[in-house]
Amino acid sequence: MTETVNHPEHYNKHPSGIECIEIIEHFNFNIGAATKHLWRAGIKTPDPIEDLRKAIWYVQKEIDRIETENKKLELRNLRSEVYPISPDENRNIKVQIPPTNRVQQVPVPGGTKPAKPYFENQKVKK
Repeated sequence: MTETVNHPEHYNKHPSGIECIEIIEHFNFNIGAATKHLWRAGIKTPDPIEDLRKAIWYVQKEIDRIETENKKLELRNLRSEVYPISPDENRNIKVQIPPTNRVQQVPVPGGTKPAKPYFENQKVKK
């Protein structure tokens, strides 16, 4: 049983004699999974196309991940150019959020009155 879990037959069928995990454990998940599917294409099953398609899928996921990270970095860099804040200053920023259970008061002749709710199901608290 242990051999079918830890070292299935298709793990050692690669012509190099090396198990794929020895290589892929040095990569991130997407690159490792793509490498695994390329490594075993035509070995685990007679038709390599399914494994090759899976490898392409993981490569595309990695491309998407990198592009998303690059966009986040670009935005962060833009923000730091517009609003230069050091990491130390960032820790000292306090944001005050007004309580949501208060009702805005509207000035009227002779005093104030509660504002009308924005939504029909919003109840006015007095």
